[in-house]
Amino acid sequence: VVMACTPPPARHFAFDLYVSARFQNVSEPAFYYPQVNFGDAVNHEVINTTQAQSPFGEGAVAKAKQSAAFRSTVMLIASPDAETASRLVLAFEKAGFPAQAVNLLPIPSASPPTASGPSFPLRFYQPASDWRTSHPDAFEMLFRVSLPADKDEMSAYMQQRWPALLVRANPGTAPKRTRPFGTELKLRKRINGHTEDYLKAPLSDLKHKVIQRLRGEGLTFVKAVDFSVLWEDDWNKFLQDTPAETYWNYCHFPTRDALYNLAIDERRHTVAFPIEGFTYVVIGVAHANIGKAAYTNLVCTDLKHVEEANHSVTFGSSDVNGTSLLYAPSLKHAEDLFAVRFGRNCPPKEGVDSGSEGVDP
Repeated sequence: VVMACTPPPARHFAFDLYVSARFQNVSEPAFYYPQVNFGDAVNHEVINTTQAQSPFGEGAVAKAKQSAAFRSTVMLIASPDAETASRLVLAFEKAGFPAQAVNLLPIPSASPPTASGPSFPLRFYQPASDWRTSHPDAFEMLFRVSLPADKDEMSAYMQQRWPALLVRANPGTAPKRTRPFGTELKLRKRINGHTEDYLKAPLSDLKHKVIQRLRGEGLTFVKAVDFSVLWEDDWNKFLQDTPAETYWNYCHFPTRDALYNLAIDERRHTVAFPIEGFTYVVIGVAHANIGKAAYTNLVCTDLKHVEEANHSVTFGSSDVNGTSLLYAPSLKHAEDLFAVRFGRNCPPKEGVDSGSEGVDP
């Protein structure tokens, strides 16, 4: 149970629950990091607060409800059992906490069966046995905030701490029946009616124009890496008993609120900066311009200081607009595309190769 205040106004905030770490199987102590969540995040569009409940809809009423999502009191309850969750809501309501501000994060009993395989049950701690024999999964709640309206106000907010309670029913008062959440995930639709098929050809043309431009500067083209859909509706790729080295073990944590990420087998080779003299160009669709997304947020960060302000660069919607014109000024629909170029220009530290992981950008 987490009781907190929501942040000051920002373009996005959300709470997401993950299987952070998992033992490779129930007979070995080695573990890996699947970092897979349970469907949709509780974000500023749908969160229940003391000021508003489920801000769905359109128009002025929806905007008023969405603004009420900020600077409000909320409660988040994560549980694998609907009966226990209901009892918690009633208990807090009797103590004076408004039920309308409660948000439930159901923990399914198992992953849903998919094309890649059958269900994989989640492993819960068993009080009657030792964790070294039952090997329970490690769960983690992640809180994200993007593009605050006032950075100083957000910085002050981030210094606050909110209570998180681990609650378990006493043996004498435990519910006589349980209602485990099943394997079905109720997912919000990610389709808004806008099609981007008309941008396939211009995007391909932009890629060739970028490569042509860089070759004209005396650079050699090395490789192209495709970004893929970030949240895959297939848990079984991540929860099966697979050796840890086949997984990306650093800051994956996908969310359905975002669209893209690098494919797993490409991250090791492309995320870490190489030596000085290399340059990257990220090209894509400016989704915010055509109503496909609320905003664009492209982050370049350092592995040693992940997402810290002094070691990261962020490109928002206004930053990427018009960047494709630098490479293809006459390209059709260029205003709906972007091409952001970045590279390493800091001097290497003494005794450290500038291409090593963890060196500050």
